[in-house]
Amino acid sequence: MNPNIPSLYYLIEGGQALELVQAHIRDLLATDAARVELIKEISKEAKVVEACRHIDAGTLIGVRFERGVQHPDFTKPRGRLKSCYPKKGTKWFARFQDQPRVETTPGALVDAYKIPLSMSYVKIEDGKQTSEGFRHIGWPPLNEVGFLYMGKDGPYGLWTPDIQAYVKDQESRGFKVTGACSTYDPDGLEGCRRIEKEEWEIIVAQHKLKEKKNATAPQ
Repeated sequence: MNPNIPSLYYLIEGGQALELVQAHIRDLLATDAARVELIKEISKEAKVVEACRHIDAGTLIGVRFERGVQHPDFTKPRGRLKSCYPKKGTKWFARFQDQPRVETTPGALVDAYKIPLSMSYVKIEDGKQTSEGFRHIGWPPLNEVGFLYMGKDGPYGLWTPDIQAYVKDQESRGFKVTGACSTYDPDGLEGCRRIEKEEWEIIVAQHKLKEKKNATAPQ
């Protein structure tokens, strides 16, 4: 989340948003389980002390072996993390390629609800259009929408850029915003209810408190 861009928070209560966030969590659980199992299998041949996963796909991409250990099917340590990677043609290379991946990302929700993450504009000076173009809303692009959740059973939330606030800011700088951003309705996300950031923080605190009480309750 870009701290320089105002954000809107939503509670996901149903519809396609609920289906997508639940699918996303199922993907994460599946990739996590597969990654852990793969590390265990590699460790039977050479002990793995650290693993590196793909930040989006959730797959295992490299490992670091115990000091002084070198697996013949993996490269020598390289890069900032000194990770080793499976060599092409080995069974481990095939196993890495066959891992389940996180397929349902917040980007699917962007597509489903047509949330604009780029802004078209024209520049007006002395009452005349002097230039036109577009810019991404946030950086890196297409990374300004995200799911919020406390576990596979919820509660579930969502954050997006405050498109209207962003448009207002750009127009105060002399740009006339055109296209999807100029007509975007932040309350038009089916199955999502707008809440304040503090409301989500309260939901999170209540959830953690409930879990803590359940963990300490006499059996």
